[in-house]
Amino acid sequence: MGILFVYRHFYPFVGGTEKQGLALASSLLKRGIFARVITSRFERSWPKRENIGGVEVIRLPNPKIKYLGACIFIFSLAWYLFRIRNSFSIIQTEQINYVNPFSILIGVILGKPTVLKLASSGTGGDIKKWDGNPVKRMFIGLAKKATVIVALSDHIINELRDAGFLPGKIRRIGNGVDLSVYRKVGRKGEICKKLGLRLEGKNIIYTGRLSPEKGLDFLIRAFSRLDKTMSLKLLIVGEGREEKKLKSLAKQLEVTDSVIFVNSGYDINEYLQVSDLFILPSYHEGLSNSLLEAMACGLPVISTRVGGSIDVIEDGINGLLVDVGNEEQLIYVISSVLNDTSMAVRLGENARKTVVERYNLDKIVETYVKLYSELDRAGNSLLQDADERRFS
Repeated sequence: MGILFVYRHFYPFVGGTEKQGLALASSLLKRGIFARVITSRFERSWPKRENIGGVEVIRLPNPKIKYLGACIFIFSLAWYLFRIRNSFSIIQTEQINYVNPFSILIGVILGKPTVLKLASSGTGGDIKKWDGNPVKRMFIGLAKKATVIVALSDHIINELRDAGFLPGKIRRIGNGVDLSVYRKVGRKGEICKKLGLRLEGKNIIYTGRLSPEKGLDFLIRAFSRLDKTMSLKLLIVGEGREEKKLKSLAKQLEVTDSVIFVNSGYDINEYLQVSDLFILPSYHEGLSNSLLEAMACGLPVISTRVGGSIDVIEDGINGLLVDVGNEEQLIYVISSVLNDTSMAVRLGENARKTVVERYNLDKIVETYVKLYSELDRAGNSLLQDADERRFS
């Protein structure tokens, strides 16, 4: 059994999709299962072949020329998969864009089972973002040919059903967190000194991409209105095209001394260790890795009522939920958590327990292994039947 992961973007792009893909592929290799990543080579400086975390990554040409670049990649992918067709048994791909439907189509032609993983929901999600787009019907139609569709949340499942995907093809599998990495280590003073942060006061943290859908403008506005006597810092750990705009907003609101932007090249786990509260202010979301990582570290968490956050967080039990864009509500719940130590501890302990029980990476990987084994047996059976018909 061998799994070929096909992604439009992969490292050096780093987001939730890339982190989960690398973790899954690496875990499969440790279990003796062949796994390889095929992705786009947008820059000539990027190596054509690279080992990342023990996983072999193959980059196929994808010039940054509109439409032509996509066509070149798709033809390169088809030729590559045809040449190594005997080296793998299953194709897994993520999201719905020009790469993934054609990956599924190639799998159908080669007689390989395909797994399509959908990561986000809402207006910017994998299904609804194609509304009104002339290629929507073709892309969605090809996506429906996947053998199995993995959905990260109930919200995504509902969107898939509304879009006409067969319910029997849909599997609910969440993201996984490495609990040996993301855990509370209790060295706040030592880590603060290392990172150059002050120990007194409290730190609020966001980790992830700096992109419009993440709602960081909403968070910064709410933060600027918090009680100034509380001695707070807002740590924004990540990179993205919104950085300049967000820094300008912080300057406009006169909170530049309190809002600290940190390049995501740093150890995110260390910044979680020195924080007192995690906030995910997204306008729409799938199942946030950043949210799960913060919960695994025992942090109390606040999220907007979006996507997978609703599945993960039991409001008032293992975290708190607020309405999208509601500054007054967000200010109230932030103040409540920071002023009530017992509440913060209770929410953090329950958050950690939730991740241990439901989002442990080892358990998630085992779920995938069972799925792959099922598909591998079914695929071999179909190929055997085809051979018998061919020679009868």
